[in-house]
Amino acid sequence: MTLHKSRFVPAIRGMQEARDALAEVLEMTVRRMQIIVIMQKIMICRTPDTRRFLGDAMAGLIEGGLDYMRKRRREAIEALQRRQGAEQEKKVAVPEAPRRQEHEDLEAKIRAAIEAKRLERARKAEVEFEPMEVVESEPIQAGVALPEEGVGVTIPEEKPAPAPPAPAPAATETGLLPSAEELKEIEDLGTELDALSLAAVAREIFPDLKGTYEPWEVGRAIYMNEQLARDAVLQGARLRDHERATMLAPALDQMKRLIENHRPWWASSLPAIRECIDAHFAAVPARDGGATAQHLFDVIAMADPRAVEMLRLIAKTNEPGVVFVADLRKKLEKLMAIEEKRGD
Repeated sequence: MTLHKSRFVPAIRGMQEARDALAEVLEMTVRRMQIIVIMQKIMICRTPDTRRFLGDAMAGLIEGGLDYMRKRRREAIEALQRRQGAEQEKKVAVPEAPRRQEHEDLEAKIRAAIEAKRLERARKAEVEFEPMEVVESEPIQAGVALPEEGVGVTIPEEKPAPAPPAPAPAATETGLLPSAEELKEIEDLGTELDALSLAAVAREIFPDLKGTYEPWEVGRAIYMNEQLARDAVLQGARLRDHERATMLAPALDQMKRLIENHRPWWASSLPAIRECIDAHFAAVPARDGGATAQHLFDVIAMADPRAVEMLRLIAKTNEPGVVFVADLRKKLEKLMAIEEKRGD
């Protein structure tokens, strides 16, 4: 019998080891093998930071980038909404047979009560009588009062039954979100969060960025020019730790130029945006697992149309801006709920 020595795989405990593990994976030429190996690397990580770093790197640098993640999110949203639609249809559907049987049982009880009352009156009057023949009539409705002694039985006019509730809209291939505009905005918010995750990878590949730029600034450059940003991050990610001191500078310089080129022209108004966000969260504090003030600030600062619209609203007073933040927070938390269901 031949004995094989087991290969010892060292655990990944620090960011330096995680960067080297990513560089090792990127040396492979087959994407399928890259995905398999990086998943193995994630499993041997011993800290949340290293697991998050390699997980974000796998999604942003190996699996296909922001477009790929957007496509996967769209497919997941449609699947969730189709399932929700099917569940809603089951809730709306009411079985006819049990409802009809219940009505017939109630009618029989009312007829039996009427006959018993008639028999009691006849006994008191000591009058012989023939059994009453029950003539079929329209179904007796629930809520009919039983007759008092000596009073004739009067069946009130039957009221038309209320119309059944309208069924829920059937699930379609485009999902059941209220509108195409909301679906697009939710997807855009998801892509911005993906860009922020890739920005976290870039800030570990290029630690010098941490002292110079905020996460949203790096994420904004990636969101607006993903291809050039990914090229720079990949160039730096392929370097082993002992190579970084002499070979990292060109990729770092490229990333810095990209961030500077995409710096917003309205950057001087960022304090006003922050003030509105803080005012909203002072009135409605963040909850566990929900959007935070930093989340809202990041997604507003990363997208010019959103930031410019908010600045237009707060030109005279902050009140419209606070309402804008509240509406955006609802959409962001809806996205977070969808992401949570994707992970179930």
